[in-house]
Amino acid sequence: MVDAIIQQIKDIVHNNAFFQGGAIIALLGAIFAYCRNVPRYIWMWIKFKFTASMQVTSDSNYEMYHSILSWLSSHKKIRSCKNISILSLHHSLQKEGVKNFNIMPRSGFFQVFFKYYRCFVVTLTESKRTGNMAEAITYEINLTVFPCINNNILHKIIDEAKKLYDTESNRFLNIKTGTEYEDNLISDKRILSSVIITDDIKKIVVDDISQFLASREWYLKRGLDYKRGYLLYGTPGNGKTSLVKAIASHFNLPINYIPMGDVGDAKLLQIRNRSVDPHIVLIEDVDTISAALSRTKKHERNKSEITINSLTLSGFLNFLDGVISESGRILFMTTNYPEKLDKAIIRAGRIDVFACLDNATKDQAYRAFKLFFGEDDKCENLALKFSKSIPEGTNMASIQEHLLKNKNDINMASVFIGRK
Repeated sequence: MVDAIIQQIKDIVHNNAFFQGGAIIALLGAIFAYCRNVPRYIWMWIKFKFTASMQVTSDSNYEMYHSILSWLSSHKKIRSCKNISILSLHHSLQKEGVKNFNIMPRSGFFQVFFKYYRCFVVTLTESKRTGNMAEAITYEINLTVFPCINNNILHKIIDEAKKLYDTESNRFLNIKTGTEYEDNLISDKRILSSVIITDDIKKIVVDDISQFLASREWYLKRGLDYKRGYLLYGTPGNGKTSLVKAIASHFNLPINYIPMGDVGDAKLLQIRNRSVDPHIVLIEDVDTISAALSRTKKHERNKSEITINSLTLSGFLNFLDGVISESGRILFMTTNYPEKLDKAIIRAGRIDVFACLDNATKDQAYRAFKLFFGEDDKCENLALKFSKSIPEGTNMASIQEHLLKNKNDINMASVFIGRK
């Protein structure tokens, strides 16, 4: 029975021309369908064997994203593109005689050359990422190098981009002011000697930070959080913020300035995610933040204040040393009224060093005068005269204002005249 069926099928195949033609067409169709994918398979094999790729996003590695962006903008071919975006960056090429922006092609595909390698780049792809806490905009760069057989060329590009970034950022002070990548300022650096405060206080803070920056491995080996906290307090106008800027300039660290008036718990998380290691976090006038005030004083927070800025004491404490606190963070908080702060804010482990910057001494007035007018004998005598004319309770801001007002007349400057 089975043999008969098989024999019948053979007869149909051998004797039926219509069936043979259909079978041939079906076979050719299958071969064509398979061969149609051969170029794709070949291209996939070439990409696997002879290309190297990397992706950098603004939220995952903020510093490296801007390093690559700056490196790309330095290529002549990029700067000659006809379809461009004008980017003002925190480390932008603000050199003498050069405009304060970077030029990049708009979102899309383009290519550059690096050491005889062809680099294909898709850049400035913008996407919105919504999480449990807040919505954030992410910018992405994808770079593919061809031809290459390993990822060594990618490491060379990263090293060159980082070197360019370091060279440019070393000339300026980088101040991050928000949660988005473009919310940055650049400022001229300030030398430590220009901040006239008590030498003991300056030495304590600078030495402590020097030791901290050199002790990363020591912290990690002992399982300790790698962070440090400083509270600068004292009467207004005595250089608290100036000291932070000078320290950031001295150690070449970025400042992450947090405007606490419009920051809530969710934004603190975004700010934490965009920080680089190490870095300085600056919170000015912490006594004006309702969530930081003492719970036992008459100036206790009211519920309406907490609701308005959505910052809670719990969220603030978690930012200082909770699970979202960053490694490599050097926290500076300034206040004119340290007694108003909640004890939990300034307890051991959150604030490590307390530094009082009070009204000017005669020695500070003397040094400020010499900073403005030099070191010759005439200046020496006038500096002594000036220091004796400073009334008790004068802050450094008033002294600087007087010296600036009389910067072209050393004799007028030698007698302090405060505001009336």
